[in-house]
Parts: sequence; C-alpha cells; structure tokens
Amino acid sequence: MIKEKAPEVGMAPSPLTPDVLESSGRELVEAALPEELKELERRLRWKVDLRLCTIAGILCSLNLLDSGILSSASVTTMLSDLDLEGTRYSVSIFIFTIASVVFQLPCTVAVRWVGPRIWFASITSCFGLLTLCTAFVQTWKQLIALRVLLGMAMSGIYPGLTYLISTWYTRREQQLRFAFLQSGEVTVMATGTIVNYGLNHLDGRAGLSGWRWMFLVQGLITCVIGIITYWWMVDFPETAHRSFYFLSEAEAQLAVQRIQADRDDVVPEPFSWSKVAVNFLDPKLYGFACLFFILNLVSTALSYFLPIILQSGMGFSSNAAIILSTPVGLIFLCMSQNVF
Repeated sequence: MIKEKAPEVGMAPSPLTPDVLESSGRELVEAALPEELKELERRLRWKVDLRLCTIAGILCSLNLLDSGILSSASVTTMLSDLDLEGTRYSVSIFIFTIASVVFQLPCTVAVRWVGPRIWFASITSCFGLLTLCTAFVQTWKQLIALRVLLGMAMSGIYPGLTYLISTWYTRREQQLRFAFLQSGEVTVMATGTIVNYGLNHLDGRAGLSGWRWMFLVQGLITCVIGIITYWWMVDFPETAHRSFYFLSEAEAQLAVQRIQADRDDVVPEPFSWSKVAVNFLDPKLYGFACLFFILNLVSTALSYFLPIILQSGMGFSSNAAIILSTPVGLIFLCMSQNVF
C-alpha cells in the first residue's frame, strides 16, 4: 500500500503550489498499483462526501427553512401584529426573491476571493442573525428591510456550494452528489413546518407570540451552525491542507490529480468580468432560466400561500393549517426539485 510520510512535529505543511501538486500527484499515481489507487480514491471520495456533502446539505436546508418560516407565520397573529394588509405580505416574498437573484452571481464569485470556510461561515451566521432579528420587528417596513437583507445573505448559499462541490468531483461523480443534496433539502424541509407547529404552541410564553418564537429559535440554531461551519467546511482541492483535520498529503495530491486529469481546471484562470459576461451570450442560459422559473412558479406560490388557503379558505385553525401544509408542500417541493 502507499505509505504516507508523517510531517515532522512543529513543521507547517508545505504549500501545495500547482506545479508541486501536479508533479507529486502524477508520481503518486505512477507509483501505485491499480488496486491501491482504487482504494485510495474510494477513501478520498468517502472523506469528501462525509465532510463536504453533509455540511452543504445542512446549509442548503437551513436556507430553505429560514426563508420559509414566513409561510407558517402567515396564519398566526403576524399579519395583524405587523399590519401586513393588502399586498404587503406578497411584497415581502417578492422582495426577498429579487434580492436573492441579484446577488447570486457576485456572492458565488466571492467564494474564490474570500475562501469557502470563512465565506460560508460568515453568510450562514449572517442570515441566522437576520432570522433571529425578525422575531423582534414591530412594523411591516422593518420586516421588508430584513427580508431584503435576508435575500442578500442567502444568495450565496446554494450556488456557492454547488460550485464548491463541482471543484471536488469529476464530471461523472457530480450529479449523484447534487441529487443527494436536493434529497437532503427535501427531507429536512419536511420537518420545518412540524417544528413551526410545535413552536407556535409557545404563543404567549415570555411575552412573545408564536410566530416570534419560530424566528427566534430557528435563527439561533442557524447562528450556532454558522459558527461550526468554519471548522466543518473544507477548502478548495488545491488548498485542502488549510481545512481542519481533513485529508492527508497523499489524498490532497490525489484529489488535485483527479480533477486535472478530468478537466484540467484545478487552478482557476485569472478573474475578469468579461469572462463572466460572455456566458450571457449563450441562448441556452435563458432557456434554462425560463424552464427553472416555470418549474418553481407553482411550488413556490403554494409553499408560501398554502397555510393561508387552509386557514382562510377551508376554515382550519392556525395550528391545523401549519401541520396540514406539510404533506402537500412536501409533494410539490419534491416535484420542483426533481426528486421523483
């Protein structure tokens, strides 16, 4: 088997420059027997799955859960407490979506500049804090302002994590990880309304309404997970040695060699906005955007307005409307995420 040289005590790991990584990775493959190399790759994939895909699934799930609290809160006293009359509730949903879409591109680019560990820990803690602060708003204008900030903070989660995962896997391996990511989102999302149902029973405790408890508790949980993310998240393959207790030197070298052999883009090209803008000339981009919009139009509308329909249109109580929206919302969410 391949023997890894243990680093001397007190010595910092040597920087994995592109030239060093390419040469050492090639030497690693040439020195290993096919069975040894296959076992090393299997162990590498398992470690990356366990560290990267788990935290990515959790963060994407928190992204959906925190943004979706508004749905369950809409059938409590929130609408009257914040004077969300007329189209104000719809505006709070619309403005969040606009802010999220506008900031997705720059937030994804920022992952390279800042680094995955600091970036995802910061924005997760940020949108957790914004969710927590929503529990203490007093007017609908304050809610709208926080929803804009929330959309900005959450915009970097899903596209940024998708990009990070794509840098760690070959093209054949990526789709399976994306499928697991989507499935994990749906599974955790199914528990969101159940948690909101339980928190709504705290209505009146400590002088807080039930909807305020929803934002308070889930925002606090997100803040804690955001702090943990700094140590749980991994860096890019070429800087894997910066990650906290992740890969050995041989595994880090093999990770880079695999991506180089698959598509030769471990070391990114120098950034320029012109290279980003050229993608907007591709007509397929707009076709996919239209398909994605149509796919999510019904599911998004239903997820935000189903509790209101159950309460106002069918006469269910507040708690019943929240819990009954779980199975129907889950089915449509599965359909929108292509789980079925």
